[in-house]
Amino acid sequence: MADRVAQLQQLYDENAAPGADAFRRLAAKKGLKVTDAEARAFVANQSRGQVFQGRLKSDGKVTASRQNEIFQVDLIDYSKKSAEGSRYILAVADVFSGSFG
Repeated sequence: MADRVAQLQQLYDENAAPGADAFRRLAAKKGLKVTDAEARAFVANQSRGQVFQGRLKSDGKVTASRQNEIFQVDLIDYSKKSAEGSRYILAVADVFSGSFG
């Protein structure tokens, strides 16, 4: 039982924290039988995953009153695509001026 859990955890970690459906398909490709309920429970019990925040209300106007007051930040993960070199990109935009850094 512990060996099966270790296999599932390794599969989950190696595939960058997939959702339950993708996790079940990946397990099937590796020859591990995982039911839909098991996949959903396993993924729900993981401590990491993507976090999505709802959109901020906007009337289309600039929401920052001066430069360097409000920033938008996003992390781009290329770790599954890049064997070597840069794997992550951090994009930062100043809301007031629209400049990126």
